[in-house]
Amino acid sequence: MLLGLQPREGETQRLFQDALYLKDRGLMEALDSLNEKYGRQMVRFGWPMKREKTWRMSRNYLSPHYTSNIEQILRVS
Repeated sequence: MLLGLQPREGETQRLFQDALYLKDRGLMEALDSLNEKYGRQMVRFGWPMKREKTWRMSRNYLSPHYTSNIEQILRVS
């Protein structure tokens, strides 16, 4: 995710200014300006400000571990 971080001045010239690239660049500029105005890390991607409850994985449909647990090896009679 952090690969390719560089200042705009060091950005290489793009052959095509595709719409997705321009959209992403506009989004990042908007996030940067909001964070500059309201404080660092005020606007983030996918990170809740506070957790309501702790998430736990449902183990109802857990696959058997017969390749790694000797107690779960399949037996043929």
